[in-house]
Amino acid sequence: MTELYRELISKVPNFKGLKADLSVAVQLDDLLLPDHKIFIANHFLTPSAVLGYDSSIATVNNLFPRLVRELVESATKNAPKIAMSKQTKLNALVAAITHEGKYDFGPSMKYAMGVVTGINMGPPRRPLQKLDSKQMDQIKLSLDKINK
Repeated sequence: MTELYRELISKVPNFKGLKADLSVAVQLDDLLLPDHKIFIANHFLTPSAVLGYDSSIATVNNLFPRLVRELVESATKNAPKIAMSKQTKLNALVAAITHEGKYDFGPSMKYAMGVVTGINMGPPRRPLQKLDSKQMDQIKLSLDKINK
């Protein structure tokens, strides 16, 4: 990834950041120019925020914006117990939506967006398949259990 970053900054004059997970962010830390940013791509936001990566482009940001904001604020304000508690809840929500990883991530998150926010995100892009009614019911049930 370091070679790709070096190539990007040499060939793309308006390059300002990239989407990556924490392990890639840490690899690039010493190379990152002051006006560049790494946006964390997954839902493991507490360890990322503690290490200074407090921006993310994760699906959960749209699904659970208040929880994510509180989690990042807690992590950056040295409140680790609060941050970990919120991270644990976020982990449980993601696990509920993906049925512990058994359901495809994209279609599951699209469906969950409708359940959580009321915004229908439409069908998943091909070749991904729409969830069946049993999967949809399972996601709704799991989310209801966590949010009670």
